[in-house]
Amino acid sequence: MKILITGGGGYIGSYIINNLPKKYDIICLDHGKKYSQFDESVKNNVTLIKGDVTDSKLLEKIMSKGIDTIIHCAGTVGNSVCMEDPMSAISSHIHGTQLLIEKSIKFKVKRFIYMSTLAVYSTFTKRKIPFTENTELKPDDFYGTLKMIAEKHIQKNQPNYVILRLANVYGKARKAQNKTKLGVVENFIDAILEKTNITIYGTGKQKIELVHIKDVYNCVLTILQNSNIKGEIFNVGSGKLVSIEELATAISKSSKKFYRYEPEIKKISNRNDKVWPDRFMSICRIKKKIGWKPKISLTNGIELMLENGKKVR
Repeated sequence: MKILITGGGGYIGSYIINNLPKKYDIICLDHGKKYSQFDESVKNNVTLIKGDVTDSKLLEKIMSKGIDTIIHCAGTVGNSVCMEDPMSAISSHIHGTQLLIEKSIKFKVKRFIYMSTLAVYSTFTKRKIPFTENTELKPDDFYGTLKMIAEKHIQKNQPNYVILRLANVYGKARKAQNKTKLGVVENFIDAILEKTNITIYGTGKQKIELVHIKDVYNCVLTILQNSNIKGEIFNVGSGKLVSIEELATAISKSSKKFYRYEPEIKKISNRNDKVWPDRFMSICRIKKKIGWKPKISLTNGIELMLENGKKVR
């Protein structure tokens, strides 16, 4: 199987590439900013191409080689980053996705797997939870809106789609020099590795849904191994909530176990005076349809990150 992974140098794309079996012939399309560190671990079944998902001629050239499956991870990640450069975000999420759809149809791609997000349901609005795949999409931030529009384009024009709505993904330790904006788990782990205090903004009572990146990878692998999975939308998460305070406490306790260092947890006033409602997704559908369920517990996920943290520093 020949697979094109867009945004392959990013957080999720690079993990998928580094873990897929060698039987897959992989083309990685990315801006290439992280290729220097990526080259160290990349396998010989992977071709790295520097370019943009909005480059029609480049996509044409890649697709003409006979792509079986597209795993579309490209696009500016997170609302704050999208808002910093809205035109670039629109270009990558909307124009880039539309071009990929057009080329995938033209060159008869058998499967189009799209990495979407929990944010398509909403971010700030309090709604009935858990969200199911049939819950009406009401994104109320820029990032969620762009992802929803991309989803609609895919559903309308590419019948071989599989859309994965991901919860907050965690699990990769980042290099010390990497200042990429990541999630709360990575920030707390960084505090451990740098031997500083864990800082919580606000009360810490806010709850979030987390899913380990290994579980996301296993979901993608399950789909790749079953050619009958098409025209589907799945929530991919843990199906449960954890508060920021509980998360910080769990990381602090694991730090004591692994590093003999237990950081102090400090709470300071919320910088933006924003309160996010609790949001999590039902994963009943994906369990029933394809037999996937998350296997990495939060405690195991944290311990894996602490174990790997020193290796990348």
